[in-house]
Amino acid sequence: MANPLLAPDLKIPYSKHVVQVCIIDTTTRVNGLPAAAFMSPAIPGYQIIKDGCAYAFIVKHNNPEATTKYDTLLFDLGVRKDFENSPPTIVEQSKAFGLSFSVEKDVATTLKENGQDLNKVGAIIWSHYHSVNYIRQLSQF
Repeated sequence: MANPLLAPDLKIPYSKHVVQVCIIDTTTRVNGLPAAAFMSPAIPGYQIIKDGCAYAFIVKHNNPEATTKYDTLLFDLGVRKDFENSPPTIVEQSKAFGLSFSVEKDVATTLKENGQDLNKVGAIIWSHYHSVNYIRQLSQF
């Protein structure tokens, strides 16, 4: 058996300005997305994503010398639990393209279950938005 390689020394200088990043399973599962919208080259037999997932991240900066309300941030939120109550155009377009979603619980619930005080979250960063234009782009694939 081959020996594993050691990680290379990236020569990252020491800093007291670091963050802790934790991944959050948003419990979002989506079916029907065209794989070509997310990856290439195409893999035969995998043209449609089945049981795709979405993740969010909580980013915590703990600098006791300079605390701000932005010490804790959320990056993304997944799909809302009650997707059917999203803007009607989004719901209609999603159905028209054959997309289906299931969400067990929202990110706020997951955070609270794990001891995160939601009042300590200073901001939410959305990596992208789900607009009619986004849904229409899926029709290109």
